[in-house]
Amino acid sequence: MVLTFYWHPLSPPAKVVWSVLEALAIPYEKKYIDLLGKKDQKSPEYLAINPEGKVPYIVDGNFGLGESRAIICYLCSKYEKNDEEKKLYPTELNAQFKVNELLFQDFQFFTNILEYFNIVGVLFRGETGPIPGRWPAIEDIYIRLERRLTQQEYMVSDYITVADYSAFAVVAGIEYLLAELNFDKYPRLLEWKKKMEEIPAVAFCYGDSVAKFRKMFDGIVAANKEKNAN
Repeated sequence: MVLTFYWHPLSPPAKVVWSVLEALAIPYEKKYIDLLGKKDQKSPEYLAINPEGKVPYIVDGNFGLGESRAIICYLCSKYEKNDEEKKLYPTELNAQFKVNELLFQDFQFFTNILEYFNIVGVLFRGETGPIPGRWPAIEDIYIRLERRLTQQEYMVSDYITVADYSAFAVVAGIEYLLAELNFDKYPRLLEWKKKMEEIPAVAFCYGDSVAKFRKMFDGIVAANKEKNAN
């Protein structure tokens, strides 16, 4: 039975899972969950599969799992070839927990993005954004990631791990809404970003989604402003 991947194309965490599925060449079936229109995530059918009502989510045989970081660690643990020396999710204890460290940290990074751009308020409550007072938390993400890259070529080592796939979604998530961000202060991060964009799985899964999300989000913000003014 092929693995089923529930997703929405504008969800950065779903992009993380998708890109790792592609990187590992795992056969899968994508199932689109309409978060904004039909609100499939609240349907009895989807809640019976995933009681949390979120994406991404996978069903692998009789096993279901949510949360992008848990999913990518599971996928690597089950499907990554045992003879790979430089694993996306290392099996050596210290290396594995350095990956875990960043995965736990970037949960907060995503929270900071959601709060600064007021994404939930814009999409679901008719509000506008961003919230300027939360900008320092966004800048802190770039400062911390830049600092990491002073120690090694990639986020936790000198080879690519799932920590890089997850961190790339953080950077792309900010770019969705802040395309004019100046990388001059973050040269190592910019170099890392370019290398990640050259990975076939990343290029395939992200494509032009940054521009598409920016256009959609700006349209919703404008509509909310007009509605709130009347």
